[in-house]
Amino acid sequence: MKLQKLLSILFVSGSAWVIAINVAIAENAQISSSKIPYLNQVEFFSSSAYQLVQTPSQETVTITAVKANSTDIGVR
Repeated sequence: MKLQKLLSILFVSGSAWVIAINVAIAENAQISSSKIPYLNQVEFFSSSAYQLVQTPSQETVTITAVKANSTDIGVR
């Protein structure tokens, strides 16, 4: 009889702890989820290959320090 009462008290107190922890986790999740933007708020970058190659570039690039290695089959 005493063992049965002890087990029921432990069950009730354990259940209370589980509920309290779940409430704390849920409150924490609500705070952190407010920083995540909705899908309609996200700006996507251009992923089309046509748009990526169509950006004109008029820059001149200077290449320096080129080293040529001669091998048996040619220059590398």
